[in-house]
Amino acid sequence: MTIKTRPSGPAKRRKIRACRSCAAVNGLDQEKHQSPKFLKSKSRKRPETSSADSDPVPRPSGVSHVSQRSLGTEGHSGKRKREEEDETEKDSKKSRSKSPIRGPTEQPTLNSKYLTLQPLCNGGFGRIWSGVRRCDNLPVVIKYIDKVKVTFIEMEGDGISTRLPEEVYFLRRVGAGPDDDDSSVTPQVLDWYDLGPEVALVLEKPSPCMDLFDYLQDSLPAGVPVSETKIIFRHLVDAAIEMEAKGVFHRDIKPENILIETGGEMPRARYIDFGWAINFTPGQTFDEQYGTPQYLAPEWYRDRRYTSASVTAWQLGVVLFMMLFNMHLNINEDTIASMREVPFPKPLPEECRDLLRGCLALNPKKRLSLQEMRDHPWLKPN
Repeated sequence: MTIKTRPSGPAKRRKIRACRSCAAVNGLDQEKHQSPKFLKSKSRKRPETSSADSDPVPRPSGVSHVSQRSLGTEGHSGKRKREEEDETEKDSKKSRSKSPIRGPTEQPTLNSKYLTLQPLCNGGFGRIWSGVRRCDNLPVVIKYIDKVKVTFIEMEGDGISTRLPEEVYFLRRVGAGPDDDDSSVTPQVLDWYDLGPEVALVLEKPSPCMDLFDYLQDSLPAGVPVSETKIIFRHLVDAAIEMEAKGVFHRDIKPENILIETGGEMPRARYIDFGWAINFTPGQTFDEQYGTPQYLAPEWYRDRRYTSASVTAWQLGVVLFMMLFNMHLNINEDTIASMREVPFPKPLPEECRDLLRGCLALNPKKRLSLQEMRDHPWLKPN
């Protein structure tokens, strides 16, 4: 059975000055996005295990070190630079779109409402650009997707049936539609446009922010502090619980699909890229695999079947593993056959080890539920 995969895509809303000119915004974003690190972050290849990479500790089977060569060595300076660039924005007012999701529109309508700035990444799924809303300079992400790769879903409301791109449908399902309040799950979709050969989604762009992969880059060599790891993971578990309650299965949780907002005293984490999301009912079993091979749960390799709860718990465990160890977890069809448990490269405090073991139990029936994760002693606020 073919495993379908795709590249990863964009995502506390920043305060802006409504009177700032588009030219000023353009100049700021050009300076920011032309940095080599920022431009390479989405075009990077996943690091491979290499003898040239130096591990801080002996590497057990099933674990590969995320090297400084692959994750970068700039430390937190990259994050501080992004925060300093937005320092002038701290005391200005938020801006939010209340426009309804639109049906088919023309390209001039998109261009008249939004100014496209710099490319963020390209991939097989489409193109992602930074931009601003012209009326108030609200930072946005504009995601262009080839229409042949877009599935449309009929959604009814107020007696009217609307045909929506699948990703927009799921963003509305999790409370991130244009008329919703601030979502704890994902950044808000502001508009979408049918442009003929492609579809454009316009989403809010919190600033400063980066995906979790880049956040791990900036944390080297020391790694993400335990206090921040707990906060990020708690946010992710809370958002996953909310998705589960609304019957939405993300299916592709990984560092590239987690947005870290760094403008506050502590980071805020939310999910992005719902391109593989699907509706589900509790206990429903799936026998087709979508997502990223490195994050497939063991039951897929063994039984070719899985549930939303088991895969979400596993993928969250892999993310926590990477934050704790700065290493990739290498689980595949070859290594899983002889593995009795996931090897940890170094000792962990008892409560932390217990949580991680519960997330990464090879037997899905022994894996923690999302609520059990949320109630775990290690995640309790100090």
